[in-house]
Amino acid sequence: MVDLEELINRDYLVIFRENLGDKPLSTETKPKPNEDITEMQMEDVREKLAKLQDEVQNFPKSESNEDREITYRRLSESCVKYSIALDRVNVIGREKVRNERKEMLMKIDGLSTQIVDKYEQKRAPEN
Repeated sequence: MVDLEELINRDYLVIFRENLGDKPLSTETKPKPNEDITEMQMEDVREKLAKLQDEVQNFPKSESNEDREITYRRLSESCVKYSIALDRVNVIGREKVRNERKEMLMKIDGLSTQIVDKYEQKRAPEN
């Protein structure tokens, strides 16, 4: 009779698990390792940097001083934000990522210089 009780208990357990709505935590997807997070951070900055380059090439397109000033400040702040975002990327022991981050920081620095030059160039005739 012990075998029959064990069989019944096992059947109840199977039926219970089949009707249970949520899956156990152990079968859910595992969190991604740090390397994937680093790659996501780098990809995010890459995308933002590409957009920033386009904006810098088109700067200043507005004629009013106020609009130029606002755009200038926004672009300058974007450069600072992206530099800070790259500083937060963990590059310890990852030489390839470290070199890419260094190149991106130099590119941001160059864009920042371009922004200032274009702004000052457009401002010079007015002063």
